[in-house]
Amino acid sequence: MVLSERFFREATEAPVPLDLRVLRALRSPFEIDIDVWLTWRFFRPRKPVTIPWDSLQLQFGCGYKNPRHFKRRFLKYLKSVISYYPEIRLANTDAGLLLRPSSTHVASRSSPMKL
Repeated sequence: MVLSERFFREATEAPVPLDLRVLRALRSPFEIDIDVWLTWRFFRPRKPVTIPWDSLQLQFGCGYKNPRHFKRRFLKYLKSVISYYPEIRLANTDAGLLLRPSSTHVASRSSPMKL
């Protein structure tokens, strides 16, 4: 695996914490990928953004020939993953997945998350 200089710098200078209990609870690699991606996207406050379906397919499901099959599978796994995000704010739109600033499911050290 080769990481871009920018990605490596961001990952080492500003790491994003993951909740290993959630990662162990998820059933598939696709769910784990979505969880890590959502945690990264929501870890630092950002403006609302729509991630186009074709961009999501390039990132998560390049093996799908039919975009509708990818979208259906992605939304199925997303539903499972977001059950760990009680405050997540996102929406499925025709244009893509709309992400609004939300808290992640990573518990602070003073308040452990219950699974």
